[in-house]
Amino acid sequence: MYANQTVPTLKEMLLLAMARNVSVMFDIKSLDYSLCKGHPYEYQYGQIVVDVIHQLKFPNDKVQH
Repeated sequence: MYANQTVPTLKEMLLLAMARNVSVMFDIKSLDYSLCKGHPYEYQYGQIVVDVIHQLKFPNDKVQH
């Protein structure tokens, strides 16, 4: 039923949201660091998310912390 479906990257999802003028809300903090243990981006994932948002040059009034 869901064959050949892919998960969009964060950048792709945000670009689609911008094109459709819809909001995206997500929480980038992890409460259980043991789930990420050994992952190559174990400590950088939060900064990666912030960097993608900044690269897309969202207007400041559209980004809430």
